[in-house]
Amino acid sequence: MGIEVGLAAAALAVTTYGTVKQVQANKEQASAQQESIRAQQQAEAARKQAAELDAMRRRREIVRNSIKSRSVALSTAISQGAGDSSGATSGSQNITSQEGVNLQGVDQNLALGGQIFDANQSRFAAESRGVSAASSALTYGAISSLGGAVLKNTDRIDRIGTTLFSKIGGGGGFSYSSYAGNR
Repeated sequence: MGIEVGLAAAALAVTTYGTVKQVQANKEQASAQQESIRAQQQAEAARKQAAELDAMRRRREIVRNSIKSRSVALSTAISQGAGDSSGATSGSQNITSQEGVNLQGVDQNLALGGQIFDANQSRFAAESRGVSAASSALTYGAISSLGGAVLKNTDRIDRIGTTLFSKIGGGGGFSYSSYAGNR
C-alpha cells in the first residue's frame, strides 16, 4: 500500500505543478497577444495620422494650383484685352468649380479611410476580447482538469491522508469517504 500511496501523491503533485505551469503559460501567451494588438493599434493610429496629413497637403496643393490657374487665366485675359469679359469670368468659375470637385474627392477619400481605420480599431478590440476569453477558458480548463484528477483519485488521496495521519499519531486522520457521507 505504501508504493500506491506514494505514486498517488506524486501524481497529484505533478498534476498540480502542470496545472500551475499551464495557467502561467496561458497568461504569458495572452499578455504577448495583447501586446501585439496594442502595437497594431499604434501602427494603425500612425497610418491614420499620415493619411490626415497627406489629405491636408493635397488640399493645400489643390488650392495653390487653383489660385495659380485663376491668376494665369486672368493675366491672359487682361493681356488680350478681355479682362472683364464673360469668357474670363466663366473660365475663373470653371477653375473654382474644379477646385471644389478636387477638394471634395480628397475629403471623401479621407472619410473612407477613417471608416477603414475605425473598422480596424473595432477588429483589434474584438481580437483583444477574444484573447482574454481564450486565456480564461484555458485557465479554467486547466483548473477543471486538476479538479477532475483530484476527484478521480479521491480514494488514493484518502489513503494518503490516512497513512500520513496514522504515522504521525492522528489515529486514522481525515477520511474523504466519511466526509462525503456526512454532507
